[in-house]
Amino acid sequence: LARAGLMPEAVIAAEDAGFWSHKGYDLAAIQEALDQKAAAPDAPLRGGSTLTQQLAKNLFLDGRDRTLVRKLRELLYALELERTVGKERILELYLNIVELGPHLHGVGPAADAYFIKTPDRLTPREAAFLAVLLPSPRRLAERAWLAGRTPDARIDAVLDNMVDGKALTRARAEQAKRAPLRIVPPPRGR
Repeated sequence: LARAGLMPEAVIAAEDAGFWSHKGYDLAAIQEALDQKAAAPDAPLRGGSTLTQQLAKNLFLDGRDRTLVRKLRELLYALELERTVGKERILELYLNIVELGPHLHGVGPAADAYFIKTPDRLTPREAAFLAVLLPSPRRLAERAWLAGRTPDARIDAVLDNMVDGKALTRARAEQAKRAPLRIVPPPRGR
């Protein structure tokens, strides 16, 4: 975490604002996901996962299976992770294995691939960009790399959330919103 720069705060701002206070799950988010499933029974079960649940899924489960049973397993693993390893280690593991683009796992390789930097050298806007990739890293990476389209409104929202989380001052976030985002071209073969 000491070498991750603003990435922990950006990921929390993008994915799980209650990370430091919850016990591995967000009951309101789970209820919302169940309500969506009830409204569209044939659709895959989506959402409701905390960072701890996402880590549990990435470490122990097949991510393609989106059933209620799999979500229950994810929850049980998340509770055990919270009990045994603690928040800082959960966040550290998450940042080191999370997918952030095709063949990119972890914030170190992602920072290097997109910006030729280490995570501790990323600007607030760059950290927010990487965090924004999390819901759909392959698709959003392709849009950024191949089409030159970045999700600027979502990046700005993450910067605002980082202000709410006390990771940035309002002035620094506003400055970051105006800063250019220079993504390097993808390596050959991607």
